[in-house]
Amino acid sequence: MTRAPAGAGAALAERLGLRRLGPDRLRAETRGGVVELRCLHSVDEMAPLEALQREVMGATDLDVYGRASLVVVPDSGGHVIAVHAAPPDRPGAAPELAGALIGFGGWRPAQGEEPGVPRIVSDWMGVLPRFRSSGLGAALKRAQAVVALDAGFEEVVWTVDPLRAGNARLNHGVLGALGVGYEVDRYGSDYAKGLYGGLPSDRLTVRWAIGDPAVQDRIASPPPVQTVDELRGLDDRRVVVGDVTPMTGFVEIPPDVDALLAADPSAVRLQRERVRGELQRALEAGAVVMGFASAGRTGRPALVLGAPDPASVGGGPS
Repeated sequence: MTRAPAGAGAALAERLGLRRLGPDRLRAETRGGVVELRCLHSVDEMAPLEALQREVMGATDLDVYGRASLVVVPDSGGHVIAVHAAPPDRPGAAPELAGALIGFGGWRPAQGEEPGVPRIVSDWMGVLPRFRSSGLGAALKRAQAVVALDAGFEEVVWTVDPLRAGNARLNHGVLGALGVGYEVDRYGSDYAKGLYGGLPSDRLTVRWAIGDPAVQDRIASPPPVQTVDELRGLDDRRVVVGDVTPMTGFVEIPPDVDALLAADPSAVRLQRERVRGELQRALEAGAVVMGFASAGRTGRPALVLGAPDPASVGGGPS
């Protein structure tokens, strides 16, 4: 059972330019300016996150983590991290709550690979619409890596909707996390109906090996995102079951699933079914989602598939 060495979080914070303001506060520079990230503990601190979840996800009371549930998350070894920033339309105003993430402390399950390995299960992250495209999601995840390493964890896992290009860019393009599993309708079709309109809540399982030096290099200095056309210059094949090579192929995803959902919900359902089939075939053949490619001449971005290197970023499915 591995545990992050003492000082690993502090070393990563320094590499990422995160300044410690105290035991539970970090300051970061983002595209939108300077922001503050805080680890929350009390019921009063957790209370505003209920409204935040509703606004971000269009969630009902049954879908949100209530303050009484959130207050016990730190007792698991996990964390609730909030980001505060000045509103984009009022740069000189006082910082306000702009987003948050929730991560539970735990272990890999007994029936999976390397059972008992400590990990953070990061079940929810969201940024309010008016604060998006300013780097707050990346700031939250970088702060999470520092806080998790401080607590001794070397791995973070979460699930993400594979149809969301912005999330794919962050997870696979910036953070160096791998997509290692697929779950059909994880939360049920009733989850966040205000956002998904009853669409099956399929999720891609993401593993982020924050203790791996190669991943830390990626977090500190993400490479430029390449286009689908640039990568297809290396290998133009589609996914073929049983044919897993270092560059297996691509799964195209919508450039803006929310706009498509508003215009044509039936088209999103078809995209869900297509992406589900392609990802399941690839993952069953041993591939992982290892990158993100922005749209080229095709007009669609894509998840980049490849064969995992067991000695490098994150390993295979759990």
